[in-house]
Amino acid sequence: MNALEQQRQARGLKPRATRRKAERLPPRGCTRGSAGELAYWSGERSNAVMVYTAKAYEDGSGISYMDAIALHTLYPVEGSAVQVQLLHMANEDLAAARAQMNDMLAAAHTAWWDVQDVHLSLLEAGLGVEDINPGQRTLLEGYATSGEAGAANAQSWLASVGEAYLTEVILPSDLRAASIGNNAASIEPEQSFLSIHPNPTSSEAYIVFRLPEGATTAWLEVVDATGRVVQSRGMSGDSGIVELPKSLLQPGLYHVGLKADGVRIANVKFTSIR
Repeated sequence: MNALEQQRQARGLKPRATRRKAERLPPRGCTRGSAGELAYWSGERSNAVMVYTAKAYEDGSGISYMDAIALHTLYPVEGSAVQVQLLHMANEDLAAARAQMNDMLAAAHTAWWDVQDVHLSLLEAGLGVEDINPGQRTLLEGYATSGEAGAANAQSWLASVGEAYLTEVILPSDLRAASIGNNAASIEPEQSFLSIHPNPTSSEAYIVFRLPEGATTAWLEVVDATGRVVQSRGMSGDSGIVELPKSLLQPGLYHVGLKADGVRIANVKFTSIR
C-alpha cells in the first residue's frame, strides 16, 4: 500500500481500486449470476457495440467499416446481422453483402431482408433505386402493408419513386394516453408514421411522414450524432415527402423525430456514408 492509499485508509475512505470496481457493478437488486445481472451486462455490451458501429460511419474516427464488422463477429448482439449487412453495403463490398444476404434468405425470408435483397440486386446490376421492375414493385407493394419490420423501408422506397403508398394512421402503443386531434388511439408501430429511404444513403435522403387523423400541427427535426440540429421545420398536410439534400449530410448517424400537436409520435435513425 503506497503513502496515498495509507492516507485514504486513515480518513476512512475505500481504496481507489475498490471504488472503481463498485462503479461497474449492476444496479442494486441484481444478484450475482441472476437473470437480471446477465441482462444488465448484455445490454451494456449491446450499447458498446452499437456506439462503436456508429463511429465507423464518421470521418476521422479511426474506426473502419471492417473494424465494426469484426466487432460484431466477435461479440454478436441483437441486430448484428442487420448492422453487418449495412456495413458491407456502406463499404461497397457487394460480394460480402451478397454472401450474407444469401445466408439470411436461406434461413428465413422476412420483409426487411427481402426489401434489402431488391436493393442489393439493383446495386449489383449498376442500377438506381428508381429502376425497379414491375415484379420488384409488386414485391415492395406487398411488404409496404405487411406490418413487418421491412414495411417502412418498402413504403419509403415506393414514396421516393412517386407512389404514395400510405395506409391508415393510428398511434403507437407508448402514446395510448396522448390526445392528438381529439381522436381515440389504437396501436401501430412508430414506423407507420416515419420512414427514411435509402438507408444508408450516399447522396440525398427522403423522409416519408404521415400524421394521425385530426392533427393540427406537425414538426420534423433531424439531429446528427453530436446533437447538432441539421433541420427543424413545421410540416403542412397530413402526409408527404421531405428531401434532405446531400449538402446537409456529413457521414455519420442521424436521428429523425416527428411531433404531432406537440406529442412525439415517431423516431427513426438513418446513416449517411462516404
